[in-house]
Amino acid sequence: ESLAANPLNSFSDSVVTDSLLALGNNLASSQLSAGVSDEEIIDLSSRTETLTQRMGEGLLNDVSEGEVPTTVTTARLAITAQKLNPEVLGGHTVSAPNGVSTTLSTSLQVSAANGSVSTVVSFNSNGSFPSLTSSPSTGTVSISLNQVGRTLNVSNLTDPILINIPANISTPAAYVADGYSPYAICRFWDPAAKNWSRQGVTSSLEPVTGNSVSCNATHLTAFSAVMEWRIGINTFGEDDIKADAFTLDEPAMALCFGL
Repeated sequence: ESLAANPLNSFSDSVVTDSLLALGNNLASSQLSAGVSDEEIIDLSSRTETLTQRMGEGLLNDVSEGEVPTTVTTARLAITAQKLNPEVLGGHTVSAPNGVSTTLSTSLQVSAANGSVSTVVSFNSNGSFPSLTSSPSTGTVSISLNQVGRTLNVSNLTDPILINIPANISTPAAYVADGYSPYAICRFWDPAAKNWSRQGVTSSLEPVTGNSVSCNATHLTAFSAVMEWRIGINTFGEDDIKADAFTLDEPAMALCFGL
C-alpha cells in the first residue's frame, strides 16, 4: 500500500503489474471467504479502488499530453490511463484493450490553468464491493479525473458520460426457448449508503446483444451492471396504424364486431 501512497510517484509497468496482481488476488480471496463480512469487503474494495487510481496517475508522470493511453493488465485488475489537455476532455473517449471504454461528457468543464488532467479507468473483472444480488453482474469499472494530484469532483453533468463495461453473458437455453433476452441494469457504488444505487445512472432500453453493456452517468465513481432476462414487448407508433386496419374487411375486426 505504501507503494502507491503518493500519487505523484512514478511507477514502472512492472511495478504496477506486480501490485495489481497482489491487490486483485487479495480482494478475490476475501470475496470467496465465508468468514469475511460485507463490511470488510467494502473496506478492502474501497482501498483497492483508491490504490489502482493512484497507480494510474503514477503511470502518467513521465507521459506527455495526448499520447496514446497507457494500459497495464493482469488476470483480475487492469488500468488504462491517459494524460489530456483540459480543453479536449469533453467528448473524448478513453478505450482499453479489454473492452472497457468511457466517453467523457461534452458538458465537462475543467480549468486549464492547473495543467493536464490524468484520466484513469480501472477494471476489476471479478467485481468490486459486495454484489448484494443473486443475479449475474459484470465487473466493476472505476473512472477518475485527476489534476495536480487531486481527484476532481465530477457530478450533476447535463450531458452524461458513456461507459462500456465488458460482459460475459450466457443466456440459459430455457430462457432462449421462451423468448427471453438479457437486459443490463446499470448501477454505481454509493460509498455513503454502502450500497449500489441507480441514481444518476441510466441503462439502455435495448437488450444486450454483444460482449459489453452501455451505461450513461451524470457523475464519476465505480460502475457495474446487473443482468436480468425479460420477454420483449412489441411496440408500434402512429405510422404503423392504418385506417383500413379497422374495417370489417379485416378478419380480426370482423371477429370483434361479431362478438
